Amino acid sequence: LNEDVLVKYKMEPPFEFPKPRLLLSVVWEGGRVVHYGSMRLLWDDCWAGNQPVQERGVNLEVHPDDGTKEWNDLFERALLNPIRDQR
Repeated sequence: LNEDVLVKYKMEPPFEFPKPRLLLSVVWEGGRVVHYGSMRLLWDDCWAGNQPVQERGVNLEVHPDDGTKEWNDLFERALLNPIRDQR
């Protein structure tokens, strides 16, 4: 066991990797979209019966932080509640 390597890669509490800033958009064929700030929020919305699970033709789009104010504003809102939209 190389203790120098252990010291080099030692993590400070809370021992978690930072969560990536990803905007998750569930998109239905008709253009209906719901944006979420985390996968947990998406799952909670589905488990609450607000969204169908595994509906044919539905896609999940993952949008990484692009640095724009628009992306950040939508992400911050989607962390609080699902954001419904239409394309």
